[in-house]
Amino acid sequence: MFIPLTQKERNDHFTQNYKSFIPGYTGHCPTLRFHYGTCYGAKTKEILTELRDKRVIQDVQSQPYRQNDPGKAILRPIERIGGQMRDFGLDNKYRCPKYIIGYTGFIPTLNFRYGKSYGRSADDSMYEFTENLRRLKEARQNKERIAATDTPKTRPLRQEDEVTLLLNEYEEKRRYKAKEISPDCPPIAGYTGHIPRVKGNEESLSQRYNTVVKRGFNILKQERQKRDAMKNIQLKITDIVNEQEQPYIPKNS
Repeated sequence: MFIPLTQKERNDHFTQNYKSFIPGYTGHCPTLRFHYGTCYGAKTKEILTELRDKRVIQDVQSQPYRQNDPGKAILRPIERIGGQMRDFGLDNKYRCPKYIIGYTGFIPTLNFRYGKSYGRSADDSMYEFTENLRRLKEARQNKERIAATDTPKTRPLRQEDEVTLLLNEYEEKRRYKAKEISPDCPPIAGYTGHIPRVKGNEESLSQRYNTVVKRGFNILKQERQKRDAMKNIQLKITDIVNEQEQPYIPKNS
């Protein structure tokens, strides 16, 4: 069963004081530095009790300051009335965001206006600027509309099918294709794969990466060509030897 607290019990609970300071209190406690051998809470309680008994200090008030003061002013919220924030000087203008003093951005024609506040001058400048932009945009649209209606239609030089065919051919040429690494298509700088005949070779000294890679692949290509030529020669020699080892068979037999 829940029993609600009275207002007096609630105030007593929140204003209770244990007659001591909690550990970590950074304020001043008289004669605390001359006491040793006791915990902070017990020692401050002993000091404060002694000072209260001697009427050196008094207890803190248990209620808020000037709570029941009849002369205390009561602040009331401002009541908003229709049209209270209306700016009659800008009724016929598009209201832009308010500019405050200290704004460091650029506002067109603001330096040539005098006799008004900063906010009013900034509003007038931006209104004039937006109106000029709107007029220029309308004039440009009218000019484009007139040009579109007066200009005669031109005939295309090529038919639509021919244009589509040429575009497809161009896309086919420009399409990415995987290429094998070779002297004609070397890897770019930063390639971390293995490149033969590069390290420990005179061809790789004091040269650019692209040049070194091309020379390395050229050397590898030449070695492969020599090896293939030697294989072909070996195969031809083997064929000749095999033909000579075959037994002779006369034609009349």
